[in-house]
Amino acid sequence: MYYLFNLMKRLSIGCYLALLLMHYSSTAVYAQEKTVTGIVKDLKTGNPLPSVTVSSKSRNVKSVTDEGGGFSIVAVPKDTLEFTLVGYQPILKAVGNLSVIEVSMVVDDKSIEEVTVVAFGTQKKSSIVGAITTVNTKDLQIPSSNLTTAFAGLPV
Repeated sequence: MYYLFNLMKRLSIGCYLALLLMHYSSTAVYAQEKTVTGIVKDLKTGNPLPSVTVSSKSRNVKSVTDEGGGFSIVAVPKDTLEFTLVGYQPILKAVGNLSVIEVSMVVDDKSIEEVTVVAFGTQKKSSIVGAITTVNTKDLQIPSSNLTTAFAGLPV
């Protein structure tokens, strides 16, 4: 009986020490995380850029800049943050020991030429099949009240 009691006592102390060790090791991991804040601006104008996606390259963490170009994201020192916005060149910034990051983005002229805005989103020019033309509203003098019928060439 004495042997069993000592075994239980040692086991409970061992379990207690294991839980204590797990607790302190997990807080050490979380202590590395920090909140990184900053602002994203247009390099040419200096204006803040809203709706810029800020994402971590190594973890699944994302944020979006507000109307003033500000952002806040939880990161670890080894993270690299990627800043992306349609029409701008993506930028990579290493977090390191920084807690405030200011980014200036450059307009990407190539991507603007390759994108066509359509009624349901945006598409690259290469993915659009068919002829695209611009019609002036002054040229739309038709007797039909239905524009679709007029384009189809059906009698009114």
